[in-house]
Amino acid sequence: MLSNPNVSPVLNGLNKTVSDIDIIVLYSYFPEPLPETQFQQYLNFLSEEQKEKNKCYIRWQDRHAHLLGKLLLKKGFEWWGETDFSFSDLVYNSYNRPCVSGSMDFNISHSGNYVICAVGKNLRLGIDIEEIKEIDFDDFTRVMSGDQWSDILHNKEPLRSFFKYWTWKESVIKGDGRGLAIPLEDIYIDGNQAIYESRIWYLHELSIDRRKYISCLATDKQNFSFEVRCVDFYPIELL
Repeated sequence: MLSNPNVSPVLNGLNKTVSDIDIIVLYSYFPEPLPETQFQQYLNFLSEEQKEKNKCYIRWQDRHAHLLGKLLLKKGFEWWGETDFSFSDLVYNSYNRPCVSGSMDFNISHSGNYVICAVGKNLRLGIDIEEIKEIDFDDFTRVMSGDQWSDILHNKEPLRSFFKYWTWKESVIKGDGRGLAIPLEDIYIDGNQAIYESRIWYLHELSIDRRKYISCLATDKQNFSFEVRCVDFYPIELL
């Protein structure tokens, strides 16, 4: 566990027990760089390989997203009772999607100043969060079908509508495991379901800073329950 009392993040209390839910979703907000001492203390929880990877990022936002995402993953496995989880347990499929052996599945996403992680059992899942910001739709013509573009462009908030479709599709391709090897325009959306190659994914929009962000959780299990909680890596006494 993240046992050092000086660097232990605050996890808002969970209302349910492990037996009640299928997925725990943890997210964190990083508005500014952590104090360097605290960042280094958190970094010590990572494997040597992950530490080296963290050094490769130039922007502080990317270094923090990488670090905090891994800590959320560790926290998620601990919540499931997997206290022996180690980053050396991670394996990668042929599309470079990380996973672990057994019945557990997880996924991490980050955008802007948020990082989010979902950890579940006995299902496949994908998660995505996107900051809503101005883009040129012409750069993304091939990621939506004609009907989807029509829906987006006729929406009273076309930018929000675009990112809603985008997070739906991103969460599906991340859950599937093949990532962008799947043509986004071929994913059919019907209400809260997405279909690709006859496989159905069930979509749930998350309520995380909805004025500026859109996030989605996708699973291959129709009836699933989950908890969403914020993890605070910025304890006030250390600022």
